[in-house]
Amino acid sequence: MKKRIILIALLFCVIFASVKVFALEKAENADTVEAVYLKVNGRLLSDWYLKSAPLIVNDCTVVPLRSVMEYMGCKVEWSEKDASVKVEGSGFTALFKVGSDEYTLNGEKKTLPCEVKKYFEDDYAGIVYVSVRVMQDLFSAKIGYEEDKFIPSVGVCTESADYSVKVGDYFVKLGETTDELRFFCKEPSYKITGENGLKWYVYSDYYTALLAVATDGGIVCGFYTDSPYFETSDGLKYGDKINSGEKEYETQRKDGVAISKFNEKSENYLYGVMYLAEGYDNSGFFDMNYLLSQQSRLGTDILNSFRYRKGKNVLLHDENAAQSCVGHAKYMSETENLTHTGEYSSTGIQRYLYYNPGYKWTSWGENICAGAKNVFICMNGWRNSERHRKIMLSDNSFAGLGMYYDGNSKYKYTAAMLIFK
Repeated sequence: MKKRIILIALLFCVIFASVKVFALEKAENADTVEAVYLKVNGRLLSDWYLKSAPLIVNDCTVVPLRSVMEYMGCKVEWSEKDASVKVEGSGFTALFKVGSDEYTLNGEKKTLPCEVKKYFEDDYAGIVYVSVRVMQDLFSAKIGYEEDKFIPSVGVCTESADYSVKVGDYFVKLGETTDELRFFCKEPSYKITGENGLKWYVYSDYYTALLAVATDGGIVCGFYTDSPYFETSDGLKYGDKINSGEKEYETQRKDGVAISKFNEKSENYLYGVMYLAEGYDNSGFFDMNYLLSQQSRLGTDILNSFRYRKGKNVLLHDENAAQSCVGHAKYMSETENLTHTGEYSSTGIQRYLYYNPGYKWTSWGENICAGAKNVFICMNGWRNSERHRKIMLSDNSFAGLGMYYDGNSKYKYTAAMLIFK
């Protein structure tokens, strides 16, 4: 009896699988389908808006035509008679036909990377899909792509302020794609998911040309540099004299971009800038402490950039030191006490020895801070404090930075950096 039940169950599974495969072949012609995120000017267009998800079909990224076009402010009409879709936008009329990889734009024939399709399976019922590349023709958009170990993302940029920066031979422009970024800057030293939950390409092989570039969906949406060779398209450059009334760190918003200036108050000059296009923010998808931990190595690079210009040796990033500093930052947050004395009355080097027992140290120094929401502001604050600056430029060999966030704490953000040899 037991064997008979198993056989009946297996037969049911085979029949069910066959029906499902048949349905997929009929609806999708055995297409290979993958999930993909769609970002338009930094905004994630999800299922609740699109009515159906964007897809990668046979290596071609396609989007639901009506939802995307209506989001872009266009009028969309479906013709059952000839299975076509008419799209009217600002200054253009486009006509798409299901089953064709050609369409007309203001009467001119254009070719798409893949044919227009209409799906009838499950959530795709009655949805016409078209290649995302059509956005280039209709809206003069830049199309980016960002691989991910979970779900890749495609970025569409139709709104971009004309801001860029040159750092020696490097060139970065807001709104360009990561392919264009690689053309001008080559491959980065490493990538992190950092400030604002964005993907950051960090170029740190040359400490005279430190550059961190923020991207989202394969679109460049920000950059930071403190290189002595930087010059921005709006005229900011390293060494610009600042007024005595200017703060060590200040941000102004212009053309939809937050422009931050990092000043050296002791010598009254501009040493760094960060530009971030507003609206690009994925921090809500990540744990804040994960994002802060990703910035640890970048903190060491910013420190080394500063040290290099002062004729000091480069420090090696020490992950054990970073972990010990995270622990102390958490302790300060929990106790709401900005202190160098940690749990069990420990010192900075004692906390490090917990992670690396037996290390024979000869000297060490520790910087702490509260309230700095990212590594850029934190490092800038220490640089503008004579006591902290002295530790940053001390004769040592290793460094590690740790940051911690607790929205219920008095400080919200706390940080510690250990420098030692």
